[in-house]
Amino acid sequence: MVAYYFWGNLNAKYSTRKVLYWTLPFIAIACLSWVGLLVLPVYAVLIMVHFFLGIGLGGFNQLVFNFIIGDTPKSERPMFIAVYSALTGFAAFLGPLVGGWLYGLVSDAPMWVQSFGIAVTAGAVLLMLAFTYGRIIFNIKQ
Repeated sequence: MVAYYFWGNLNAKYSTRKVLYWTLPFIAIACLSWVGLLVLPVYAVLIMVHFFLGIGLGGFNQLVFNFIIGDTPKSERPMFIAVYSALTGFAAFLGPLVGGWLYGLVSDAPMWVQSFGIAVTAGAVLLMLAFTYGRIIFNIKQ
């Protein structure tokens, strides 16, 4: 909730697309933070993960709403909202299935892979995608 204030202020200065793009690394860093289990206590890692996830998802949720409201034609806005809701619902259905399948595949792998390896790998892939294709998708100039 605290992040909404900061993301809102940034959105007042910069375009919604640019600020929405800036939320993506926070979500990826939340996944990468699980590697902290190597040296930190579990509760410290949980606090760190939730901190970054709260910042990233808070901004993402606020800015996606602003993007849909601000950058879509008024006559087609209900369809944009419907498609967004359908896609996120479908992803929310498939995500746990794919995640469970992946964790089933690594059941014989070393414990670090089972504990945080998949999450850290996902974070690294998300960070790489944000800094490569994210710039293209959101039309971000240097």
